[in-house]
Amino acid sequence: YPELEACKKELELLDKLYGLYVQVVQTIKGYGDNMWTEVVAQIDSMTETATGFQALCKRMPKQLRDWEAYAELKKTIDEFFEVLPLLQQCSQKSMRVRHWEAIMQVTGKAIPMDEFGPSAETCKLQHVLDLGMV
Repeated sequence: YPELEACKKELELLDKLYGLYVQVVQTIKGYGDNMWTEVVAQIDSMTETATGFQALCKRMPKQLRDWEAYAELKKTIDEFFEVLPLLQQCSQKSMRVRHWEAIMQVTGKAIPMDEFGPSAETCKLQHVLDLGMV
């Protein structure tokens, strides 16, 4: 049955695509649970992981590249790559409370703050990502 063979092949492609998509989303969501103070030490690791995801995405079979799900996966990875340099800049010691206040004013969103910047006890990476700087 050629229809069943085609269906089987399509299901295998979908499994590859959605398997990677789930892995990417869960990894990024997992990063969001990290405290903001830990982000500095993890930027290199996060970049390395994102680079690996990007390589896996590029190695996906060519017939997947026309699928909307592939475009969504690529967009998720690319957006994370866009935000990494911003996170690195925002994690510098030169960032002052006034800089964070300006970011929050521009984005119209707030993050947990203390007198030094993002709260060391309550601010997570997800709070900063939710600012929507990209």
